[in-house]
Amino acid sequence: MNIKLTSLSIKNFKGIKTFELVLNGSNATISAANGVGKTSVYDSFFWLLFGKSSDGRKDFGMRPVDQNNKPIKKIVTSVRAVIELDGVAHTLLKEHHEKRIKKRIKGYEVKCWIDDVPKKVSEYNNWVSDIIPEDTFKLLTDLYHFNAKLHWTDRREILMNIAGEIGTPAGFDALLDALNGRSVDEYKAVLADQKKKLTEQHDGIGPRIDEVQRGLDTYAEEDTCDVKNAEKKRDMLKERLSDLEKKRLEVSASENLRMSNAQKINDLKGKLIEREAIIASDTGGYQHLLDEKKQLDIALSDAESALAEIEREITSKKQDLQGIDNAIKTERERLAGDRKEYIELRDKPLDVPEESLQGSDIADTCYACGQALPEEKVQAMINAITEKRDAELKALQDNRNKQLQSIADACKDTKARTADLESKRQPLTEEIADLEIKQGFACDAVTSAEKVKKERSEQINKEIGEKPKIDPSTDLEWQKIDREIKELESKIGKPLSEEINGIDIDMKAIRDDIEIISDTLANADRIDRDKERIKELKDEGKVIAQKIADIESELAQIADYNAEFSSLIERSVNNKFKHVTFKMFNQLLNGSTEVCCEALLNGVCYQDMSFGQQIMVGIDIVDVLAEHYGISVPLFVDGAESLT
Repeated sequence: MNIKLTSLSIKNFKGIKTFELVLNGSNATISAANGVGKTSVYDSFFWLLFGKSSDGRKDFGMRPVDQNNKPIKKIVTSVRAVIELDGVAHTLLKEHHEKRIKKRIKGYEVKCWIDDVPKKVSEYNNWVSDIIPEDTFKLLTDLYHFNAKLHWTDRREILMNIAGEIGTPAGFDALLDALNGRSVDEYKAVLADQKKKLTEQHDGIGPRIDEVQRGLDTYAEEDTCDVKNAEKKRDMLKERLSDLEKKRLEVSASENLRMSNAQKINDLKGKLIEREAIIASDTGGYQHLLDEKKQLDIALSDAESALAEIEREITSKKQDLQGIDNAIKTERERLAGDRKEYIELRDKPLDVPEESLQGSDIADTCYACGQALPEEKVQAMINAITEKRDAELKALQDNRNKQLQSIADACKDTKARTADLESKRQPLTEEIADLEIKQGFACDAVTSAEKVKKERSEQINKEIGEKPKIDPSTDLEWQKIDREIKELESKIGKPLSEEINGIDIDMKAIRDDIEIISDTLANADRIDRDKERIKELKDEGKVIAQKIADIESELAQIADYNAEFSSLIERSVNNKFKHVTFKMFNQLLNGSTEVCCEALLNGVCYQDMSFGQQIMVGIDIVDVLAEHYGISVPLFVDGAESLT
């Protein structure tokens, strides 16, 4: 797409009061002193398209300000441009207005037109974005945007897209086959991680060999023993230990049987005590007396329960009565207040507006010529005022009557609620009186039951105390349990714990001797194992060293591949430009490369170039980007005087 700027008209934009630019498809040079507003021309065109300043800010000082840095009021900021899109002319207009409510500024609003047709801001923005995206417009209209405002990773991504498909360096087929779907950098990271782990393993083998060798030297310095005699002595000790273990099992079994019999004796003694308690509590001769005492308790409990139930009911009824009394009091207070309000409102004079009662200020002369008004004209004015006053009085009286009727209705409702409450109060009072009578009878019943229980219980206890006690030894069940206890006591012997402790001491001493002999024999076996372990570690070190060497060879091949691939990328990118070249990789001291993106002109990096060189580089880049995106747009060159 070819976008041409034909004309640009600016009013009240930043420091520009009015500005007209007519291009007709040609170039134009704007010259002025610093601070006058040359850069503002580009800002105005950017705001017309995207609603922002050229540096991407939506909220910027677009409206002119006075000497106190206050926005000048009652002006409209506007930018109009005529552009050609592939030869078809379109007129764009955007205005920035004050938004006033009751003559006070409450903010600002933007109005837009396309070809003199009013558009919503969203419709206008969509129309512009369909033609060219904002980011693309910045790249193609601002010579400094690509190198000074984009991050180097974004610049590099754009250049890689422009370069297109990059070939693969020749002679690295084995490396590419080993990637297995990974990138070269990913495979390099895998190899580096493997090398790190293998190096750590290799570095750890030497200390491990030294550790085993120190132990081997220690064993060699110790006195060697007669292995056959030591093994024979250990076998004899193990045989003796086995005999002691069998003896301990036998003694432990006897002790367990003795403990079992002792436990049976304790259980039988418990049964004997239980049997004596049963005999002592035998009530066969006076059970009827105990039953009678139980009935006395039940009778007293029933009387007390009946009294408690009546007292709970009285308490509940009194609470209900108190609630009714409180409600009646509240309704009576409300009724008194409504009556007072009714009387005050009824007797209060009507609050007639003062102006409604005045009629003496009616003019009887013409305000324009000063001549006396006709009498019928004056009378008509008086009649109109009188009718208005009467209507206001009637309206006030009607309003008062409505208020009085509302209060009267409220009083009527209050009286009805009070009467309903009073009708419920009398039956409740009578119920409480009946319950209080029942309460008296219930109290008498409790007193009587307590008296009967006390007197009869004393007689029953006396009769029970006179009954004869039974001797437990005459009971057949008691005699059987006692015989079993005596038989078990005759069988049980003395505790065997001291004999078991002695056996344990002997067994421990034998185990200690066996352990000493086993440690001595183990040293001889350990020397042979350590020698074999040292050989294994040395062989393992050789294998790991070879693996590290293989990985280093692959890493060197990757470095060669990256160097060749870097050259391919830089050639593919730089072939697109006439003057500027791009450095796409940095060669590090360790021989590896890292990605970058830096513009160069005759070997000078962008930040060290003069203004004129930066402009030349910017134009070269814009030319390539415009061809890549297929869009040609107006180019704004700020500081063009730097060019020769």
